[in-house]
Amino acid sequence: MRSMKNIFAAMMLPFFIAACATSGGGASAVPDNDGDGVPNTKDECAYSPKGAKVSAWGCVPDKDGDGVADSKDVCAYTPAGSKIDKFGCMLDKDVDGVADNKDECALTTFGSKVDPYGCAFDKDLDGVADNMDKCAKTPFGAKVDAKGCSKVSQALLIQGVEFEFDSARVEGFSQALLDASAITLLKKNSNISVRVVGHTDATGDDDYNRSLSLKRAEAVREYMAANGTSRARLSVAGMGETQPIASNHSRAGREKNRRVEFIVVSN
Repeated sequence: MRSMKNIFAAMMLPFFIAACATSGGGASAVPDNDGDGVPNTKDECAYSPKGAKVSAWGCVPDKDGDGVADSKDVCAYTPAGSKIDKFGCMLDKDVDGVADNKDECALTTFGSKVDPYGCAFDKDLDGVADNMDKCAKTPFGAKVDAKGCSKVSQALLIQGVEFEFDSARVEGFSQALLDASAITLLKKNSNISVRVVGHTDATGDDDYNRSLSLKRAEAVREYMAANGTSRARLSVAGMGETQPIASNHSRAGREKNRRVEFIVVSN
């Protein structure tokens, strides 16, 4: 009988030693899959990264609850429910500093200065952002082109003002034409300036014709200034006989070439 007890004791000894080794004194080892020190039974995040600092519930700290751990969260206080990137920051497609969920103009040009709603500043409210607007002070309600400038047809401004031969006087029909076209148009579009360009026919010396063409442009400018157009909005140039619009071989053609034209130079 004693020998049987000795045999049984010898058989159980290895199991007793193994149990002591794993329990540190008697209790069974508690499972902890991710080795974060929180047993599986209490670990709400049972597969946290190895070596990560965890809370009492076994989870990596994430103050704003966006799914990006505080240790990697560049924007650790994003509002609840925000769509975020891998750095924990709210998405901002146009990189203007206004998150997409608040951005009313989510595709502004890169580098644009924007308001709190993510829209590019547009002082004259013409629909063209200030950083793209070549004419940033157009009147409210004016129709503008892609550059933010008023859509004033240049063709409307190129009105022929004719002169007598060898003359720079603005008379009769030319005065009426200026009153009805160029002067009226400039009054209605206070944001534009024009160049008054004088021309001659081919009769006479080139240098003389250039001088005469400039005198014609200046005479028109003075007439317009005397009738309500700011002189500052009118520059002048003389092209002489270099830009004919008709043949100089006929009287009718030469009359057409003795003229002044108006060209938009700024808005």
